[in-house]
Amino acid sequence: MPRKVYGIIFLMLSVLASSATTYYVAANGNDNGAGDAGAPWGTFAHALSRLNAGDTLLVRNGTYYEAVTITNGGTAQAPILIKAYPGETPVISNQVINIEADYVTIDGISVTCTNRTSTVILVIGQRGITLENMTITGGERGVYFCNNCHDVTIQGCEIKGCFKCG
Repeated sequence: MPRKVYGIIFLMLSVLASSATTYYVAANGNDNGAGDAGAPWGTFAHALSRLNAGDTLLVRNGTYYEAVTITNGGTAQAPILIKAYPGETPVISNQVINIEADYVTIDGISVTCTNRTSTVILVIGQRGITLENMTITGGERGVYFCNNCHDVTIQGCEIKGCFKCG
């Protein structure tokens, strides 16, 4: 009996792992595209609404002028990864990132905000959030975690030019 249970669990995990998809967004993309390397989406709003646990969004070089709100989350075993395309450094300019989902990793993206009353990256009550290799500039606060956030990792990030604190 226990072997049968372990077999079912292994099968379920295998299906979850194999269903993860890599999508692309580019500043010159089009939301009517397939979201693949040849036809990347054009906005974060469109791309993020399509992500599921375990998916990766590769962000191509360019400057993005939209606020980013992440509401689709991952799981501890299958986080959502939002990552700069290898060798590129995309910039979210004069905007903010609100993370409203669990188990999200953002890697290699620069974010700037000139609004002296905005928090550049705001995380409210989430878990499993990782910020890596980012440059976070401006705003009232660079990164703000509140309401019982836990399992948070910040590594290799530069937070600078905040008007009150990092």
